[in-house]
Amino acid sequence: MLFEHAKNAVLVGGQLLKDRAMSLRVHLKGRDDFVTDTDIAVQKLVREKLAALGEDIGFVGEENASNGPLNGDIWILDPVDGTSNLIHDYKYSCVSLALVRDGKPELGMVYNPFTEEMFSAIRGQGAFLNGEAIHVTDMVNMQFANISFGVAPGDRDKAQKVFKVALEVYRKCHDLRRMGSAALELCYVAAGRQDGYYEFGLKPWDIAAGALIVREAGGIVKTPYGEAVSFDGGQCVVAAGSGIWRQLAGIICDNI
Repeated sequence: MLFEHAKNAVLVGGQLLKDRAMSLRVHLKGRDDFVTDTDIAVQKLVREKLAALGEDIGFVGEENASNGPLNGDIWILDPVDGTSNLIHDYKYSCVSLALVRDGKPELGMVYNPFTEEMFSAIRGQGAFLNGEAIHVTDMVNMQFANISFGVAPGDRDKAQKVFKVALEVYRKCHDLRRMGSAALELCYVAAGRQDGYYEFGLKPWDIAAGALIVREAGGIVKTPYGEAVSFDGGQCVVAAGSGIWRQLAGIICDNI
């Protein structure tokens, strides 16, 4: 079964995140954009395991990404989502893998080896954490909601906008969280651990798996303007249950 083979590849690749020596071999891709030997090794291992399936499916990983539309059947991999966390031994890092068919995620999985948590979904079949069904919260009032956000660290020119929005969200919600891994933030919304999440400048490998998991857990994942999330470029993404999605998106739209 395709799902089980992909899951095994992610589980095996995820164990490499525990190799502390490898995660401390750090290279600079750009200002505030790091890659470790772990990122490279995980991508190589997972890609090889997927290729061994013999399926006619393309592959895009963060460490070999190029701009442009993603057509047909594509594996989208983030070998380490939360690289800065990994470097600092923060233990909120994961492997994120999705199969996208003609722009729509068909299956997705996000694995944090430090907590041994595997979040997963197949389109139309629900969302799961280690095999147990998960659901978004039924929160309807932003005043009582915990919201997580990201700061688009690779584009600090957006910092003023990012923190202006964060301040307004903070004024209207119960509290803010920031984990430093888009894939895990999405999965925490799916599992009901937080009520909503948003971030600017997210790329396909950041969100392809997590977006499917949130939707299959009963949540909404769209741009703040209500547009469908695409997997061919950077964008702002808002994820939450239906009870507060419009409230959260509205605050963002009013302050961009």
